[in-house]
Amino acid sequence: MKKLLLSLVCIMFIFILAGCNKVYTISYYSDNVLFQIQEVKSGDEINLIDAPIRNYYTFVEWRLKDGTKFDIKTMPKENLELYAYYEESEFLEKIVIKLTDGRKIYVDLYSDVAPISVENFLKLVDMKYYDGVVFHRIIKDFMIQTGGYYVEDHKLLEKPKLEPIVGEFMENGINNTLKHTAGVISMARTSEVNSATSQFFICSVDCPYLDGKYAAFGKVSDEESLRVVLEISNVRTIYLSSMFANFPTEPVIIDTIERL
Repeated sequence: MKKLLLSLVCIMFIFILAGCNKVYTISYYSDNVLFQIQEVKSGDEINLIDAPIRNYYTFVEWRLKDGTKFDIKTMPKENLELYAYYEESEFLEKIVIKLTDGRKIYVDLYSDVAPISVENFLKLVDMKYYDGVVFHRIIKDFMIQTGGYYVEDHKLLEKPKLEPIVGEFMENGINNTLKHTAGVISMARTSEVNSATSQFFICSVDCPYLDGKYAAFGKVSDEESLRVVLEISNVRTIYLSSMFANFPTEPVIIDTIERL
């Protein structure tokens, strides 16, 4: 009997040791994209990985897939998936550009980077100024531009003239640090630095040569929106005149732009 009890104790001790040495994986996600995997031994203290920095969002906590907060005091008994939860910055404004074909471009606007540009843009959004305008200048591997023209009875017509705003960029003495990377939205203008009114463009690729020269004021919110920008940037264009040298053969029309 003593031998049997001793054997049982040894077996239990082996199982306990095996459990202590068990290794679990913690998979970390940000925007539902896996960015790092961490291995944790059972019984070890968990040191959670820092969440990726998101501009104009504040990291709050790690959550489980069902949305509940992860309790770091609870040791894992299985592999874990943790999701970064963020809250929006007070300086973030969100809009959606709805095209007549049903596609959508979601955009974050940064009111601390270019407050004049953002205020002007949102004023025009609220006025429904952009309803029906076309992307009249589309250049592959560069950008897509809109905000000034619409098509009616097969004619390209100009929107009503507006008062220009101050150009918020370094060459005009304003410290705008937002880079013209793919997906960034920026104010179009003439050679006059304070000539921007309603027209804007969205970069389809990185355009560092525009940095400090144009008023960048936001960026597309997600990969799907960037994909739509890339699709538009690749449409076939024709030469109508010196002013419209890159006009799409099939008009790309904005139905409306709305705040979110």
